[in-house]
Amino acid sequence: MNNRKESIFFSVIIPVYNKEKHIRRCINSVLNQNYTSYEIVIVNDSSTDKSLDEINQFSNSNIIVLSRKEPGPGGYAARNLGALKANGDWLTFLDADDEWLENHLSSISNIINNNSEAKVVSTSWYISKKNSRLRKCRFSVDNSLPQAGVMSFAQFLDAGAKFMLPMHTNTIGIKKDLFDLSGGFPAGLFMRGGDVSTWLKLVSLSGYLYYTKAATAVYHLENSTVAANTPSILQSAILWQTNILLKDCNSYFNRLKLKKFANTYTSYIYLKKLKNGNLNYNDTNYFFYEANLLRYIFIIILSIFPSQLQILTFKLIKHTFS
Repeated sequence: MNNRKESIFFSVIIPVYNKEKHIRRCINSVLNQNYTSYEIVIVNDSSTDKSLDEINQFSNSNIIVLSRKEPGPGGYAARNLGALKANGDWLTFLDADDEWLENHLSSISNIINNNSEAKVVSTSWYISKKNSRLRKCRFSVDNSLPQAGVMSFAQFLDAGAKFMLPMHTNTIGIKKDLFDLSGGFPAGLFMRGGDVSTWLKLVSLSGYLYYTKAATAVYHLENSTVAANTPSILQSAILWQTNILLKDCNSYFNRLKLKKFANTYTSYIYLKKLKNGNLNYNDTNYFFYEANLLRYIFIIILSIFPSQLQILTFKLIKHTFS
């Protein structure tokens, strides 16, 4: 085991729950990497379809298969188990219905080799929608930052507040000792948002994110099983993590940036509620009004609209910005 651990740089963690149609493509995209110092840690999260049969078709010494008895929301517990059993110095993650381009791990490796102090790194990604061409994510095409470089925690918050998060589950690389220190994903606490809340915590701990805007992964939005129901603000992992960080943040400007970051994702929940016509005044209690006062006033006005008018307003907003 010791010899095996010394030869592994990356642990690729893939949580699987009922992905029999996509898991083969996912695994092959890792096996086709032009970088070879890695292991694949697959965590079968109690799949009830033929996902495990598809996984067992692969006979490769780099693949480790673990199983959990009960599935966990968001795959957070499965990722934590994979990280616990990982032998690599660095952790990477890949969702079972997504894929990497062949240069993903080599791109991550290049960032690490050029920045010895790096603990959190990321590439960019493509988004795939049904019957549409691949398109790059918003951060990848933004011109306000260089094509590659280092981003401070404050810059990370600024990017997130503009809904241009510079990392994705499929593109992040994390030094294992930092991940262990952070406590990992919020398993058993939230249905969704746990990924972003974890990135927020990790970049806060490391102080910096090292990135490239080169897209090396494909997020298949058409296969996404993210909950379609309106998320609860009280169950927002991002708001939860923000409040934890605010307790220890003494910088006025970083506190304001943290609040703007949280407001962006809380606003997403407001939009979902507006779409369904069930945005109410009490929902505005979870918005940091001092960070975005005009948006706060607008949300209050929307919250007192009758249900049908809320639905109509959402349609107008969608048409305006589509």
